[in-house]
Amino acid sequence: MQIEIFDRLGEIPPYDDDVEVVGKPEPVRALVDAVRAADGLLVVTPEYNYSIPGVLKNAIDWVSRPPKTTPLKGKPAAIMSASIGISGGMRAQYHLRQAFVFTETQAMLKPEVIIPKAAERFDADVRLVDESTRELIRGFLVAFGEWTRRMSVVAVLLVALGLGACSHVQLRSPIATGPALDGPPSTFVQTTSDTRSIRVIDVQPGQTKAALFKDASDLLTQKYSIDVTDPKAGFLMTPWQSNFMRGGVPDLHYRTRIVIRFIGDDWKQVSVRAEANWQRGDEWDIGLDTKLLDDVSNELAARVGKK
Repeated sequence: MQIEIFDRLGEIPPYDDDVEVVGKPEPVRALVDAVRAADGLLVVTPEYNYSIPGVLKNAIDWVSRPPKTTPLKGKPAAIMSASIGISGGMRAQYHLRQAFVFTETQAMLKPEVIIPKAAERFDADVRLVDESTRELIRGFLVAFGEWTRRMSVVAVLLVALGLGACSHVQLRSPIATGPALDGPPSTFVQTTSDTRSIRVIDVQPGQTKAALFKDASDLLTQKYSIDVTDPKAGFLMTPWQSNFMRGGVPDLHYRTRIVIRFIGDDWKQVSVRAEANWQRGDEWDIGLDTKLLDDVSNELAARVGKK
């Protein structure tokens, strides 16, 4: 993996459609060319006023035009953030992901690098000296390398957009290769049978639909990301995620997804699925993750099930 840092964001003027029609300024063209040439885009950002810095948003606005030919479209991407506060820049990441929805940029969901109290992790020369943080980033980059290969199937060349204190962060130790393909975890069961992959919970009486849906939403958001929600249908789903760790790194060949659905018009029952896929060569084995199914079912039953 080769990482090239683009450090000219400060030279990019405020976005102006009239200027863009005439021709992009030279610093903008340089950024567009760098993004287009890269196999993946790594955005490293602090958080300003609960969002991404204006200079980063401005750069994205320039590169996103025109939408049909932007190099951001379909580009594998990953996001890291750091903050001197306790949030670690998570709100900046959320806003950046919203912008990437419009540009159709393929931002990696997990693992995440959100570094709170960043000033405590660097020395006076702005070198990252906290070993646990270095290990987290090392695993993140390995996962991003796998993500980029999956999205583009080409050699990995990353362009890092460096901002604030993060612009001088460098990993000085070698980046490990991905984990060996040793097969799925023991909790994986290959099956397409609904009777084996679903748990049905009887809901305790007296619960409103709003309260039931909130309990299920809170349960998922505490540990997972919610990708699809439909409160009227009583439906919740997480995106496919690679939560199985092998050697401290997510194994991207194993993906899981949770589906929660309240049953019937009166919502007296709720079903839980824990779907799982294991990549075997060019094929995917379809099944469920028994541990994930038990964990989510037990926690949801404790919240909304009959006592």
